[in-house]
Amino acid sequence: MDQNHIATLLEKALSDQSEFVNAYLALGIADKEHPELLFAYADCLYELERDGEAIETYLNYASRYPEERGYSFAIFGAAMALKNMGLEAEALELLEFINPEHENLDQEIVDCKKRIDIQIRAIKNLRMFKLAKDHRQLN
Repeated sequence: MDQNHIATLLEKALSDQSEFVNAYLALGIADKEHPELLFAYADCLYELERDGEAIETYLNYASRYPEERGYSFAIFGAAMALKNMGLEAEALELLEFINPEHENLDQEIVDCKKRIDIQIRAIKNLRMFKLAKDHRQLN
């Protein structure tokens, strides 16, 4: 695939994510391996709230292209998709693989930790409620 075709597809990724996803899926196997197209595909899946597919694609990119400049962004994208799915602990674990200088990293770590704390408190409260309810039923 020539650079003009790649550039056209990448422009489509910015203007119409659904159309880009369809165009990407129609590509041949070799063309799907192009780093910029693979990364754009992951981003479009994320924007379309197809988080499970986005995670898989971001991590595929990161494993295939660890030396590319998009590596940290791919890991970050996968972590944000995990966070969207309510998997903050997993997102936090993934964020540890990112360059500490990555934009927004500190805020996302704080946010994940806050959400995990909220989840832990909610679970404790539910357990206490269930114990109280069970105790009342015994009396």
